[in-house]
This record gives sequence, structure tokens and C-alpha cells, in this order.
Amino acid sequence: MNNKKLYTYPIIASFMAFILVVMIISLFTKPAEYSNKENRELAQKPSIFASTSFDQFTNDMDAFLIDQFPLRNNVIEAQQETLLSAGEDVVIGDLYVLADDYIFCHTHVTQSEEVVARAEAIAAKREELGIPFYYNIVPQKNLLFADIEEMIDAGVDQADVDLTLSILEEYNIPVINTCKYFQSLDMEEIEKSYYKTDYHWNNYGAYNASEFLIKNLANQHVINKTAVPVKEDFVWTDLTGRKYLGDLRKQVSLEVNVEEYLPVYTPVNAADLKYYTDFSDNEVPRDTIIFAGKDDEVLEYNRLNCDNPSYLRVENPFAIEDKHVLIIRDSFECAMRDYLSTIFTEINVVDPRHSTAPDFDKIIEERDIDMVLIIYHNSTMGDYIEKYLMK
Repeated sequence: MNNKKLYTYPIIASFMAFILVVMIISLFTKPAEYSNKENRELAQKPSIFASTSFDQFTNDMDAFLIDQFPLRNNVIEAQQETLLSAGEDVVIGDLYVLADDYIFCHTHVTQSEEVVARAEAIAAKREELGIPFYYNIVPQKNLLFADIEEMIDAGVDQADVDLTLSILEEYNIPVINTCKYFQSLDMEEIEKSYYKTDYHWNNYGAYNASEFLIKNLANQHVINKTAVPVKEDFVWTDLTGRKYLGDLRKQVSLEVNVEEYLPVYTPVNAADLKYYTDFSDNEVPRDTIIFAGKDDEVLEYNRLNCDNPSYLRVENPFAIEDKHVLIIRDSFECAMRDYLSTIFTEINVVDPRHSTAPDFDKIIEERDIDMVLIIYHNSTMGDYIEKYLMK
């Protein structure tokens, strides 16, 4: 028995020595600030002088040593790969990687003050300019996958929609609720409309969302019903089989190899459309803006659609609806742009998140705008729109 105890001493001593070496390495090497494997910031070396108590210091030091453990990323990746291969879901920071290849993320919780500030800015500009504003609320992926939404956000997405609708209604701002349209679809149609590894809808989803929006505007007599395109006005190309890198997939270092449904629609009259990135008459080629990444080895959302300029003007000399429209948008509008370009003689598209976007008042004046259309998804708040409108 005593011999057995003697044999265990070297093992224990070796293990303790290994732990000590690891601690020393962690203390004297530059700590990593972020873990791509977990999609989160890592604990940094604590200072005993900055700690409010010795207990806090020891707790912070424990967190630091755990987060900065050598080869930690390799261990985590192996664990995540094992779980996925066993059919288990994996939580990586704010991301949920599901065994069926879908990736979801947490949704921003909209505060009433945010919506009120936005509504007040829209109402003020509408009164000042005397032109109509329309708000198109479109669905982020979580909202449409009820089981996932409940697991990740516990009803946050629907609460965001309800809050936005109620406040915009108080300010008499007309809303086209595309969320409700998508929620009426069966799950097969929803899955066909959204990328598995991206926030966004694909071109199929964006086409149907655009059609819903424009038919609503026509039913409200905002535009002529004859301006609503028909299927024959577009040509479809199926790129399924090409590699696609979704925006959520970029945040995950695991091997998530997913074949995405990649339909792309193009207006039949695409050659007639003219593109400008400023107020000048210097036309830019369509293929530098729209579908610019068609020859990329790996396709991505922006490059597949509009390459995300801060400002773009599209002129359509043969459009039925003779209106100049200003579209204030987030990234979901990118895949809608080719559809919207077929309807109006001119659309001016601005992403208010870009500091280089032309001033709102300047666009109104320079381009003789008849109507403002805001296209934003249900959980995109912040103060981008109101700051852009009022600056």
C-alpha cells in the first residue's frame, strides 16, 4: 500500500509542476484579447491595486488563468466539433450553431425611447418638407424561427416588432409590416427565403419582400398598380453549389460546411439602368456596384448584391412610376435593390450608418425627392436614422 502511495507522488508532483509552468507562461506572455472560438472577449491580467478586495483579485486571477490557458483554443475547438458531430447544438458567445447547420445570434432589445426618438425625427421632417414618409419593417431571421427565437431571445423579436408598430402608429407614420407577411408563410417557404449562416434573406426572400412592399404601396394608391412588376420582368440564375460565406459564419472558426440556396434575380431591362455614386453625371458601370462579386471564389452577401456603398442613385428612364424616391436602409435592402430599381424613375439609396453618406437635406434638394421610404429590420435600432435626418 505504501509503495502505491510512493508511485503516486511523482505523478502528483509532475501535474503540479505542469500547472505551475502554465501559470508562469500565462503571467509573462501577452494575453489574447478575443477568442474567435467562443466569439467573446477574454479576461485580462488583473491588478491587485485596482481590485476592491483580495477576493475580487483572486476571482479575477482565476478567470484570467482559465481564459489564457495555453492551447485552450485547440481544446475548445475539439469540444465544439465533437458536440456538432454528435448532433448537439453549440453556443459560441452570442452565436448559436445548430446541428442542422443553421447559425443564429442574439437580437438587440429595442427600447421605447429609441423608437420614440426615431418617430419624432420622421414626423418633424415630414412636417417640415411636406413629403410622405413610409416605414417598411422587415424580419430578421430569428423572428421567423419560433422555437429558436424562444430559446435564444425569449420573445424579444416579436416584442421589438410590436413596440415599433405601436409607437409609429401613435405618430401616424404609415408602416408596411413585412414581418407579418413572412410569419404567415409555412416553414418550408421561410427556410427557402433565408441563408442558414447569415443574418439576411437570400434573393428569393428579398424578391418576395419587395413584391409585398410594392403591392402594399399600390393598394394604398401611393403608386400606380401598373408599376408593379411581373415575374417576366426578371431573369433568375441559380448559383447553388458555389461557396458562400455568411456573415454569421465569419464569426465562427469551426468547420461549418453548408450548401446555401443561392438564387439571383436580374431585371430584364438591367442594361437601361444608370448608376451614380454622387450627385454628378459621372455614371459608374453596373457590374462594379450590383453583383460585383459574381466571379469571387467565395460569394458574400454584400458582394452578391450591392457592394454596400454609402450612397447610390439608380435612374430608370423607362419606369412607369415617375417618382424620385429616397430610400434610407439597412443591409436587408441590398437584395431588394434590383426589384425597386425597376419601378421608379429614380431611387437614391442611403445607409445612415456610413459617415460619408450625403446629408439628408442635400439629397432632398438636389434630387427633388417625392417620397422617403425607410427599410429597416425589426431589431435594428440605435440612433442612426434620427441623427441622419436631423444633422
